[in-house]
Amino acid sequence: MLVALVYVFECRSRSIQENRLNFESETSRSIYYLILYLLPSLCLLIYFIVPTNQEAAKLQALQMSPCPNKEFFLEETFVVLSDPFWLKFIIMFAIPAIAVLIFGNIIFHVSCCIFYLYMAPGAMTSLRTRLIQRRFFIGMFAQTGFPICFKSYINADAEKVTYSKFIAHFLE
Repeated sequence: MLVALVYVFECRSRSIQENRLNFESETSRSIYYLILYLLPSLCLLIYFIVPTNQEAAKLQALQMSPCPNKEFFLEETFVVLSDPFWLKFIIMFAIPAIAVLIFGNIIFHVSCCIFYLYMAPGAMTSLRTRLIQRRFFIGMFAQTGFPICFKSYINADAEKVTYSKFIAHFLE
């Protein structure tokens, strides 16, 4: 989903005529999106190291987190990763690296839009076109920003407790 937001803001940034920071060729743009899709997709490689003995993996998960949710016992549980090294690696390196990559690109394209629409509008476009582009940018920003903020606000209470316990356990 976040790569789609990069695409939305990159397209908006690319459509501003004065923007000199856009891609010159379709090949470089395709390589850019290929990298943006492939790097986060490397996390899917953890499915190749799924424990074959799920009962032993569940026992190891219980040793790492002795008080799991009741669904751990009531429903069929599939342990994807039980090796503490890979858990720490993913939590401490992979997830932050992907977040920096994706959010860095989103922030870059948003800042290009803000700069070329508000701070240094060029003389190549008419005043009316600039006003329409500004309104469209604000609407697009609201359309993508509010759902993310609203979702994080709703899930914040339940996820804060879970993630803080999970991260605190592995930092011990």
